[in-house]
Amino acid sequence: MGHREEYDINLGCANIKPKDPITVDSKGTWKITYIAGKEGIDVGGAVRITIPHGFTAPQTKAFYEPGFTTVETEDKNLELSLNVIYDIFCRLDKNTGHSGAWGRNIFVKILKGGMEEGDSFTVIYGNRDYYGDEPFSKAGAKTRELSGEAEFIVAVDPDGNRTAPFSGYKRIEKSPKLKLLPSSPDRLLALVSSNINNTSKIATHLIYVDEYNNPIKVDNIFIKQGMYGNKIEKKTTNRLKIKQENFLSTTNPFYISEVTDNKSEDKLFWGDIHGHTIHSDGLGTLDHYYTYGKKTALLDFCAVTDHDDIGPRLSRGEWIKMQDAVRKYNKTNSYITFLGHEYRNSNCDMNIYYPRENGQLLIHTEDNLHDAMKLTEVVKQQNGMIIPHMHFGADWSGFDSKVYRVMEIYSQHGSAEYRGCPREIPYLNKQVQKNSASNEDCYAHEILNLGLRLGFTAGSDTHSGRPGFSDWTRTSRTYLGGLTAVYAKELTRGSIWDALYNRKCYATTGNRSILQFEIDGHPMGSEITSNSGKKRNIKIKCNADGELKKITIFRSGESWIQKKIDGKDIKQKYEDCETNQSDWYYVRIDLKNSEMVWSSPIWVDVN
Repeated sequence: MGHREEYDINLGCANIKPKDPITVDSKGTWKITYIAGKEGIDVGGAVRITIPHGFTAPQTKAFYEPGFTTVETEDKNLELSLNVIYDIFCRLDKNTGHSGAWGRNIFVKILKGGMEEGDSFTVIYGNRDYYGDEPFSKAGAKTRELSGEAEFIVAVDPDGNRTAPFSGYKRIEKSPKLKLLPSSPDRLLALVSSNINNTSKIATHLIYVDEYNNPIKVDNIFIKQGMYGNKIEKKTTNRLKIKQENFLSTTNPFYISEVTDNKSEDKLFWGDIHGHTIHSDGLGTLDHYYTYGKKTALLDFCAVTDHDDIGPRLSRGEWIKMQDAVRKYNKTNSYITFLGHEYRNSNCDMNIYYPRENGQLLIHTEDNLHDAMKLTEVVKQQNGMIIPHMHFGADWSGFDSKVYRVMEIYSQHGSAEYRGCPREIPYLNKQVQKNSASNEDCYAHEILNLGLRLGFTAGSDTHSGRPGFSDWTRTSRTYLGGLTAVYAKELTRGSIWDALYNRKCYATTGNRSILQFEIDGHPMGSEITSNSGKKRNIKIKCNADGELKKITIFRSGESWIQKKIDGKDIKQKYEDCETNQSDWYYVRIDLKNSEMVWSSPIWVDVN
């Protein structure tokens, strides 16, 4: 399993009561009973029980506060102590036996008596024996707001010597789990493909979600001309109104194509190429991840980017499994998958992608790959691409314009557009990793002003195994993750890769607005040459997935044009006669519901 804890069938078993499925964000008390195995536990040994992230943090000091936790045993000769570690960092720490990858850890240490096979103790999490259900009581514990399985990982250090690899603890064979159910339906999301050439009936994807953005049910229906009063037309923007189960919803905008040759014009495709599974510090399997991306989030392209080095991390065997999954789920003209992983060292956090179903797992502690230029050389040799994850950023000393083509301007952590931008990542300029001159520049405007020519993408960075529609990091809910839109000739791996490489892409906060941006007839991502003093003609077209609020055109780091707008559809033309220098431009569209859309930049060089 790579850099992670081993399992041992001789270390006992555990159960949780009540074990019945329970709704997210529900209050309760749970008893987790550990029963010693053949190996037993000596005095000085300990058992670690992980309370999953998002549940009330366990604590041992205040019986009247949430999360109060105690330990009990019927063995009068057994003396136990209880301690909690709250550190959320993923590293596997042998000094403490702790990793914050999946939750806060309760440590039950054996002080006297020792445990033989069959001996047991019970941890009471959310103990309400002191204050129970009184109206003023805060006691008890709450489940997290993310539905799905919640695992209470149990691991053992049988002699207190921390001899097991990595953390000093080994896991029992099967840790107890709770099934968390979504709450009641709160709203209906309706999605359609952005590429439709049939007006007789429109395939419409419905997602019923609760108030915490947990999908409850997914359905697919066909909307025909006239249903719910819809008038489906060619040569114009369409949005379908949907009424199902007392919910009203409107789809994302789409066009009806009149072109029968699928390769004759660019089409718009949506993807999320940044997320994690159980193969690093996330939840869910590879199968669950890719299935969710297609069947629930209606993505056109997708990638898993599990960590190469962050506490629990990818092994060589798991890397092979990732390649197999990419191969299994890639379906031309239906669903495109990419191979990638998240590379990390003390200076950076970057996603590495390959255009094929195979590629090298690059770990900074091996083969001198901590060196930024060495890393870039290896990626370049394999025709790969590095996309900086801007909530930490890149080591720009390794920049090569043939390897670095786009940067992730937005994820569920927030925006890295510029200092003070809307939804700015709150901790971006305070990262512990910002310890080198090569990674001090961490906002998109700073990078562009350095002269680096990168387009914009967005992703979720989901840690719940839910690409394309997720607001869950390892520890809590955040913003809904972003989406990357690309203009490509066809839905193939090669065509999507080329669109990303050529920066024919834009980023959103998860909405599916249609955006076109060009200067002198050249689309977003272009580098063009102009004569000094020549007028620059700028065109913007946006069909919003919501109500429009504001348009901002940025020119070389300045807010050049800001304009309030209304409605859902705009076509704007502007002329720039004010500058004789080389500039970069991009447009940001703000919607009234606080969602945003960013075009990739266009660079104008002056002769």
